[in-house]
Amino acid sequence: AEYMGIHREDQHISCLVLRLVRFVIVVVIIMSAAEFKALPQEEKDRLFNLVCEKVKELQLEAVQVEYASFDSAVRFEQYFAIEGEVPQTEREKLEDLKQYLATLNLEWCCRACLLYNAGDMAPRVDVVDVATGETVPLFGGSRDGKVLFIDFWATWCGPCQGPMQHNQEILLKKKEQWKDKATIVAVSVNDDKEEVKVWLTENESTELDHVWADGGWNSACARSYGIQGVPTCWLVDKEGKLVKKGHPSEFDIEQMIDDLLASDGLFDASKVIIDTESEEEEDDHHHSHGETAAVVSDKPKWQDLDPSVRQTVMAEARALMETPVLKMNAQLSETFKKRFTMKDGQTATRNVRIDGRVPVDQQDAIREVVQKLMNVASDIASRAGYIVKPSAPTVGQTCSLCNSALAEEAVKYVCAMCMEGGTVCAACFGQVETTSHKEHAFFKLGNPSQKLDDTLRFGPGNLSIHQHGTGCHHEEARDSQGRVIHHGVFCDGCRGPMVGVRYKCANCSDTDFCETCESTNVHLNAESHDPKHVLFIVPSNLQIDNIKPITFSA
Repeated sequence: AEYMGIHREDQHISCLVLRLVRFVIVVVIIMSAAEFKALPQEEKDRLFNLVCEKVKELQLEAVQVEYASFDSAVRFEQYFAIEGEVPQTEREKLEDLKQYLATLNLEWCCRACLLYNAGDMAPRVDVVDVATGETVPLFGGSRDGKVLFIDFWATWCGPCQGPMQHNQEILLKKKEQWKDKATIVAVSVNDDKEEVKVWLTENESTELDHVWADGGWNSACARSYGIQGVPTCWLVDKEGKLVKKGHPSEFDIEQMIDDLLASDGLFDASKVIIDTESEEEEDDHHHSHGETAAVVSDKPKWQDLDPSVRQTVMAEARALMETPVLKMNAQLSETFKKRFTMKDGQTATRNVRIDGRVPVDQQDAIREVVQKLMNVASDIASRAGYIVKPSAPTVGQTCSLCNSALAEEAVKYVCAMCMEGGTVCAACFGQVETTSHKEHAFFKLGNPSQKLDDTLRFGPGNLSIHQHGTGCHHEEARDSQGRVIHHGVFCDGCRGPMVGVRYKCANCSDTDFCETCESTNVHLNAESHDPKHVLFIVPSNLQIDNIKPITFSA
């Protein structure tokens, strides 16, 4: 008010007006992804075109704008994303773009960020101290002047759990040597700080400096650091210069921090390794892992078909997939994507594809669906495959361990790796680790309506099980209670990371439950999960491998 030359007696009125205006602006600019999804198609296209024009006007070569939708029999998803790493020299352009997005109510979808190379100063942002709830500078307080290893993570992230435990072990080992010189900061991108506090009560992570990025994925912290996935790590020297960023597996934390401290905690630019691989070589590398080229055909592409034809063919194809086995094991989906880059301008693609793994005796049925689509379009993508599935294990009438009779309604466990003689009663199941069934997986049958039939997705012959550390991408990681952490797996009941015994639905396409949710029957109320489905029990020291689908040719 003083700056505007308003008299003191009028300042309180002016302040109230300014606060009201600011409140109205805040209310206006808040729009969620769900609200965008509900907009009419014409409005979505209008917003997309406006953003593309702005990016073109600002000459932001590194920014791409994407609007996509995914429509299947199971769900419909839609997103609007602005991504890319913008050079530091174009900082002002990126800020102009963000301000423009705010006027369109689209600032929530911008994940474009500045490109940080080794030697650049890391962003200065505020975070929330998990213990005190106070807002503090990421590089301030007890962290000021220290070498920092910053680990962006989330409590629900399975792959984050192992690195977090490793961070704790490193600090227990090095805390005296690194005292007042270096530390590890865990920055949570959870939506709620309380989730982090709960996790801390259940896990031993006493040595790490725990802070929270207020706002999660959309926080100023996550956006400034360009966090688009977790875990992601930054190593910075004592002046705040970036040394390296990437996945935790790319860091030898202990050695790298020791090397920095040997140089008085300062980054040595002469040691930076420059990647000289050309864009052409990189493109060739990506192409070598891409999909097989489409078969030459005189038929039009899917996106060039008349909308009414696409709608009719999709309806006919979905009708063919209404059998219980195909409905449970395969998925037909249509995707639509509009994209803008400075290099290619605006492009729009629409295609349809089939995914899934079906029993080998259903291959003719899935081929019929594929052929239905190939009859009208030349670019149909079939990623469906089949799995060789022998007959299901025999359910015995007596327990193979104690020979007691098993009533039809009794809870029983059937070994998934023994075709015969593998039925165990509930009383004996707790001792299977001391029998010939050691390290075997089991089906749990809890009522007469649950059957071992051809709708099972997992069983003898169509899964691969191995111990952690033997051909597995991750070494075994355990929580503070000694339970094995199943990397990248979450419970569909409590939404928490999967630890200990894993219950995987043998009928659903991708449904898992933790031991607590299974024992309290939470799984019976889970979305899309039928109580008649059979649960497949994966012991805590074993892990299921993904099965590569076999692609059908034309």
